[in-house]
Amino acid sequence: MVDGLLVSLPGVGRKTYQRLVEFFGSEERVLDVVRSLDLSSLLEVPGFSDKKAINFFRRAFFSLSGCSDVLKTRDAVRVYERLIHLVSEFVVTQRGKTLLWGFFPLPPAGVEHIHRRHEKLSRMVSILSKMGEQKVLKFKKLLKELKPLRKPRFLRFVDQAIIPANQEIYEQLRANPALRSLPVLFPVPSAEELVHYSNTYDLLVYIRGANDPLPEGLGEIENLEVLTEPKEAEILPEKVLGYFLENHDTIRVAWEILGLVPEERCVSMHKKLGMIFSVVKELSKLEQGRRLVANISKSFHRVLGEVNLRVEKILGDSTITLGGEELVTLLQRSRDVPTALRERLSAGVQPKVEKVVREAATRVASQTGLGEEWIPRLEEVFNLQAIYPVELDEHLLGEVEARAQKHYHQLTRRKYRAIAEKLVGEEKTAEEALRMIYELDVWLGLALFTVRYGLTRPGMVEHGIGFKGGRNIFLLETAGGGRKAVEPVDYELGDTPLGMGDRSRVALLTGANSGGKTTLLELLLQVQIMGQSGLFVPAEKAYVPTVDSIYYFSRSRTGTDAGAFEGLLYNLSETVSQDAGKSLVLADELEAVTEPGAAAKVIAAYLDLLVKTDVLGVIVTHLGLELRDRLPSGVRIDGIEATGLDADMRLVVKRSPVFNHVASSTPELVIRRVSKLEKNPARKNFFMSLLASFEG
Repeated sequence: MVDGLLVSLPGVGRKTYQRLVEFFGSEERVLDVVRSLDLSSLLEVPGFSDKKAINFFRRAFFSLSGCSDVLKTRDAVRVYERLIHLVSEFVVTQRGKTLLWGFFPLPPAGVEHIHRRHEKLSRMVSILSKMGEQKVLKFKKLLKELKPLRKPRFLRFVDQAIIPANQEIYEQLRANPALRSLPVLFPVPSAEELVHYSNTYDLLVYIRGANDPLPEGLGEIENLEVLTEPKEAEILPEKVLGYFLENHDTIRVAWEILGLVPEERCVSMHKKLGMIFSVVKELSKLEQGRRLVANISKSFHRVLGEVNLRVEKILGDSTITLGGEELVTLLQRSRDVPTALRERLSAGVQPKVEKVVREAATRVASQTGLGEEWIPRLEEVFNLQAIYPVELDEHLLGEVEARAQKHYHQLTRRKYRAIAEKLVGEEKTAEEALRMIYELDVWLGLALFTVRYGLTRPGMVEHGIGFKGGRNIFLLETAGGGRKAVEPVDYELGDTPLGMGDRSRVALLTGANSGGKTTLLELLLQVQIMGQSGLFVPAEKAYVPTVDSIYYFSRSRTGTDAGAFEGLLYNLSETVSQDAGKSLVLADELEAVTEPGAAAKVIAAYLDLLVKTDVLGVIVTHLGLELRDRLPSGVRIDGIEATGLDADMRLVVKRSPVFNHVASSTPELVIRRVSKLEKNPARKNFFMSLLASFEG
């Protein structure tokens, strides 16, 4: 039945609902994942693309929080996306880069999440410092080697058949999808049939209940095992072990990564993975031996070349001394002198050759894990009749290979089962370890980003935004992170502990072209977005509020036609509506979409509406003089003051705005400069007349 809260969320139809509930187990669990901002778990839902998971996650979180997305304008979203892309350069894995999209400005209802993120980032910066540069470099290198966990291909270590003791066990086996592919011999075969099946299969497994007797004849079958009420992993250990063989390298890399991070959870998981990895190494050795036994003839042919090289050297170092009687005997057998010489040679070097063969057989036994008792049998495969070259008895080799495989299966089956029992359920540990590593990739990436750009944890306040030593992070990016290349800025709106201004919540920002007005406006937006997303901000000290809405109107708007102006009016109307809640409004040159005269009237009226709402706002304009006498009470006018022009006619600017001051425009500065430099009285009087219009 689909009638709960989940199905009411944006984008949740019947299929999505079923997919989510089936994966997480319940509707409440899905909602908990969203409320706890656990994007990592959502990304694992089968059939959910990364993009779909992110969109659902974000929309569902805001819906459950009883509000809409904090970023209200496309311009604000563009700045947010650019910030995420900038941070992503410090994150290595694709999954980590995807998880970064879970960091977005949270609404006031999520303020505890913001505090927790700030706390965690502080800890990660500390951990980063403890790791040191070399470990951080190794951490990043290993992340590049980390591969996702894969589902195992089906492995069959041994060709086995199952013999259930009774009908009930038979039906249980048939009902288990994992065991359904195994041949089941039921009812229990006769003694003659058992002999036939023992030659057909590498292994027969008799499964019985606690009270089931052992039928006659079973005990005589060499390759038969008896299991009493076994677990699935005992019957088919491949089902468990295949996963760990497939993901052996991933587990190793994960174990190494976690060993680099001095954090309690990582240390604990490193120990767990260490246990798994040691067991998997043991498994890998068994699997390697199994493959070698399955190809034992290749092992023999490999060592045969070495054997003959050593025998050749033995022969090369040998001499034969013949006594008179031996020489007479050889001459009497003149028609068969080579055979006679070979027999004479054999008597001298045979023990040495046999030693070489014994060592070769020992090496084959060691490589395949067959054990010392197999060495004499393996020696027989080497045909020493001719002394040199040593040859292999291919017929005997085939028999040995077949018997060795059966023996190896019987020898290692218990070991496989023991390993499987240790690893049952540890798939979840491996998955948890990878989730932890992807989160580490994100958080250590954020810590590196924080250190690289000299970011600071912001204080959270109710009714203001402000910073000292703020630097636009996009300028820092252009400057290669060099903080000295970007002049710091101080600014404040509303009420913050910085106490720099008069607590005005709305300001009109004036200044000359290229003086830094837009850069400051963008910096305010960066500080708000980053701080409210739980990140640190580009300032030496900063305070941010938690707002319901962030509106940013860039000056990229083009055209002064009626359509552009109409669109702007609709956008501005949203900022003063009751639905906007507590808001931050940042607008750059609203006058760009209409005539200057009309623009001054519109801006003045708009400012009057803004101060009557719960808004922090900055409006950048070149109409400071026109608006100065029209400003409503509560609106401050600030100016980024240019002190003049240098010899190359470039602005000399003090980037931090002066409160309650209309800044000089670029034309005014140019006129002021030429009036000072002009020697011609008539021309000088002309310039001074123009300058007077600015002053008054």
